[in-house]
Amino acid sequence: MVFFDIISGNLNIKVIRAKDGYIHDILHVDESFNITNALATEKKIEDPEEEFHLRLKKIELENIDVYKLNESNGMKIASYIDDAQISLEKSNEHVFASVDTDFRLNVISNEDTAWFKNKHVHGHLEIDCDKTKDFLVLYPSEIFVEEATFNGEGSIDI
Repeated sequence: MVFFDIISGNLNIKVIRAKDGYIHDILHVDESFNITNALATEKKIEDPEEEFHLRLKKIELENIDVYKLNESNGMKIASYIDDAQISLEKSNEHVFASVDTDFRLNVISNEDTAWFKNKHVHGHLEIDCDKTKDFLVLYPSEIFVEEATFNGEGSIDI
């Protein structure tokens, strides 16, 4: 059954696990991302319904360094993910995402980390994007930064 799903362009992935690695993401001055550019295709999509469909149920990250650079302003974000569990559910009407994570965060502006240096962050977030109504819902969620707790819930008309 899996073979026929793959050759028909319909792939369901239950879990992607990454351990002891890194992700470098660069936002170029032209507002393109290095990762998007690397995965881009020159083939024009004639019919999106005939293209490859991917459903990703869960991502598990452990000991992953994430580095993000904005080339236009020099802002750098370096995070060291100890553990993250990310779930994505997608239908024609909704995109639901849930994130549970523990990481350390550095924000570097003009080579200065004084603003946000090696802060321990723990978070649980759940969002639902209703594509039919252009509406984003943040379910009761919380983020802990060092000794501070941030709780939130609400919605945004996008």
